[in-house]
Amino acid sequence: MSHIYDYDANIKDRLLFMEAAKKIGATRINIGAHTITQYGSNTVSCIASCLLPGWKYPIGVDEKGTIKYDHWGSEANSMGVLEDCIQQYWRQGVNQTIDWSLVDNYHEEKLENGDLQIVLEIN
Repeated sequence: MSHIYDYDANIKDRLLFMEAAKKIGATRINIGAHTITQYGSNTVSCIASCLLPGWKYPIGVDEKGTIKYDHWGSEANSMGVLEDCIQQYWRQGVNQTIDWSLVDNYHEEKLENGDLQIVLEIN
């Protein structure tokens, strides 16, 4: 029986995503086309993968930018780790694309749905 789930996170930069994963403590980072094994004999083809803190099985990112994961047997509250990794990825992407010399003020707000909103004030 498959326990593999898809999270359509629209990951465009697998290197940046793996950097974000490393910042939150991920291990077993692998970049390039490969296959990972999750619960039982479930296998997933991916272009990047890592093992998130508190997880028993690695997550993989496929060519479409979808995260493939198997949360079977992981700690109950570890889904927040995946969300933290995704938010860290988007935060790094924003940081790379902004001309910070134009920004007067910056802060982050967590929305009710759990999304992170980055607010920039530019004069």
